[in-house]
Amino acid sequence: MLRKAIAMTAVIVCLGGVGCESQSANKELARGQWEKSSAGIKLNLAQEKYDNNCFDEAGKIVSECVIADPDNAQAHLLHGKLLLADDKETEALRELQLAVELDEKLDEGWYWLGLAMQGQERSRQALLYYDKALALNPDNVDYILAVAETYAEEEQLQEAIELLEEKMAVIPREVSLKAAAADLMWRLGKNERA
Repeated sequence: MLRKAIAMTAVIVCLGGVGCESQSANKELARGQWEKSSAGIKLNLAQEKYDNNCFDEAGKIVSECVIADPDNAQAHLLHGKLLLADDKETEALRELQLAVELDEKLDEGWYWLGLAMQGQERSRQALLYYDKALALNPDNVDYILAVAETYAEEEQLQEAIELLEEKMAVIPREVSLKAAAADLMWRLGKNERA
């Protein structure tokens, strides 16, 4: 009888422990889901801080976002941009590369990778990244100008002019494209055309 009572007590204790573990796991799961869903809201706040040049505040918020939702490409992108602004190029490259690994169609990520490479004077690699950004968003003027300027750095002035002329046909009212094309034509000695 005593054995039965001890065995029953042991079973009850075990079942009670499983229930506690299950409840604890559920709480932890719910907390993780809450943090992940709130990371999107925090990311918007971090982006707003970034846009208003409050980089320190944006950095703190986006760090929380990356921890709460490590698969959020936008969070890694913003984190990379902030690190790049803080001259932490190695860490910035890691974050930017992670962003495009998580979302290959993140054109802004490819563009910022190009900027990071250009900062390290690796214009050929920068051009590859800019080209990817431009392929994903062919009418983005910043991307067009970045590719054209990188061509110019590589002494491929004719390719730069051809790109600008092609894009001016698509976006005829964009003055910055015309100004960049005129500058390149001037460099080539085509003064009348410039």
